[in-house]
Amino acid sequence: MTLLRMPISTSWLILALIFVKGILFVLLLPPWQGPDEPTRFEAAALVSESPFWPPAYGQDPALQGRIVSSMRQFQAWKFYDRKEPPPSVSTLSEANLPSGASILYEPAAAYLPFSVLIRWIPSENLLGRLYAGRFLSLLMHMACVILLYQLAGAMLPSRSSEIPRHLLVLFYGLHPQLSFLAASLHADNLGFLLSLGALLLVVRAALCFRDGSRTAAGWVFLLTLLALAGISLYLLRKMIVLLPFVSLSVPLIFWPRWKRQGTMEAVSGFLLLFLAVIVSAALLLYHYPELLGWRLLSNPHLAKVEEFAHLDWQVWARYGLILFTTFWMALGSLVYKLSPGWLSFLALSLGVVFLGCFGAVWNFLRRKTNGQAFAIPCLWLHGLWFFWIFLSVLIAYGPHRPNPEGRYLLSAMPSIAVLWLSGLSGWQWLERNSDGLFGVRFWAAVSLLLCWSVFFQYLIPIFYLS
Repeated sequence: MTLLRMPISTSWLILALIFVKGILFVLLLPPWQGPDEPTRFEAAALVSESPFWPPAYGQDPALQGRIVSSMRQFQAWKFYDRKEPPPSVSTLSEANLPSGASILYEPAAAYLPFSVLIRWIPSENLLGRLYAGRFLSLLMHMACVILLYQLAGAMLPSRSSEIPRHLLVLFYGLHPQLSFLAASLHADNLGFLLSLGALLLVVRAALCFRDGSRTAAGWVFLLTLLALAGISLYLLRKMIVLLPFVSLSVPLIFWPRWKRQGTMEAVSGFLLLFLAVIVSAALLLYHYPELLGWRLLSNPHLAKVEEFAHLDWQVWARYGLILFTTFWMALGSLVYKLSPGWLSFLALSLGVVFLGCFGAVWNFLRRKTNGQAFAIPCLWLHGLWFFWIFLSVLIAYGPHRPNPEGRYLLSAMPSIAVLWLSGLSGWQWLERNSDGLFGVRFWAAVSLLLCWSVFFQYLIPIFYLS
């Protein structure tokens, strides 16, 4: 028998490894050192003081003072590499925070899961509430890992794909920056869960319509996907990227069915479903303009095309380097990053993976994948999701903005893992006398080594031995 389409012993071992790693990150990461954690905690605490429904930001003038006092106790500014504010300062707006004064522009519903948990803890127990929110983030991360197991099993169902499925989960679960975010009270963890759910529903719906005998199940998955997109937009403004993704995923989902039915049915079906998605999006934006990103789209801080046209190659090179560096790890307000040795190795690996993706496409076209590589529609799907996430990051946090961060790309982490694995598998033609999985096994070992390095060369020395 198998669990989550993987052998029980191996799947439970990997789940246990990622969970224990998460527990250690939660406990070892000092309070207020997660990305934007002081302001994210403020938002969750304010929502917990409001009525359960509809969620709204409550009022607690003394809350910021307690947060700032706790930050002084744990020397938060030392690791931000910023000057600690004078004792008279008791508000986050004057506390010299890396993230700015407040995160209250996010919909209050984004912090509803955290508020449901922390409202049971006395408001005076600030650290108890903080660590409760962190453990909820970790549980969301573990839910993402389980969904990724399901996604890997759907895309790589053959028994010969067991090792690639292992790597897919290890790449995601042991990624350094994602691990730090999963150990912090942060609404983005909810966004990661919603994004992975949407990806899984698209793949499940496409597989059902491809078989032809499970059309009813395919419609259930598709309608669930549309409902999830609506819920996601209500919870997080940045999930507006689901609208173009869902719309452009329609051809992938329905192509096998349309191919069997003929051209007219294909065109009419596509137009009807595309119209349904657009109408649904328009209604949601009309009724909830502030929550669903209308203000985001008209934000004066967003980039304009003419701004990009006047940037020289040095600006773009610097921007790409910052994104790459902070995508892997950036602690203490982007102060602590991986060593040049690690970054050079990862950059070289990125080049190998990029070239390998072309090999993966070539292998698939020649039918030389022996069931261990992703089909082209799957690569198209994940390439599409990565494109939309990258485009949204470029517009909102491009070279025109100070201090861009690679962690904004983590919403595309499942797709990045799939594309990375495809790039490694694309070199299997070099291994004529083996199963073609040397690169996959090698990167699994790299993921474990990188996780060990983050613990013993960065996390513990920086926060406890400095």
